[in-house]
Amino acid sequence: MMKTRFATQGTFIVAANAVVLLLHSLAHLQLEIFLSAAGNTYVAVVMVAAPLVAAALLWSPYQRAGSLLLLASMAGSFAFGVYCHFIAHSPDHVTQVSPAGWGLIFRTTAFAMAAVEALGCAIAVAGLAGRENLADRSSESTLQGH
Repeated sequence: MMKTRFATQGTFIVAANAVVLLLHSLAHLQLEIFLSAAGNTYVAVVMVAAPLVAAALLWSPYQRAGSLLLLASMAGSFAFGVYCHFIAHSPDHVTQVSPAGWGLIFRTTAFAMAAVEALGCAIAVAGLAGRENLADRSSESTLQGH
């Protein structure tokens, strides 16, 4: 049961990230903010394909490999998004986009992706540590008086 719960949580985070990424990609297109060929390749491999493969592996006998791939893809996505949206001064930076219309969707999804990807990292780490969900860690700490 523990493995099924973790696989469900991992799959949920991959699906949530895909929805946010799709909305963010639509905002990119509407605002005509285009990535380089290398940026597009990174997005396709690390942010799209890797999480989908990880989710499939979570339901297989290779759940640990799925957990590692989920962690790598979520951490890589988080780093890429934080750098592009909040650090690098470029048209992809949230302060360079109008807060109206598709700009609001762009900004909102940039923050949402960071939050979902950070949660995805936490879920993957919890899975690698053998915990079926993040609530187990807090309930154990409460029971132990920490």
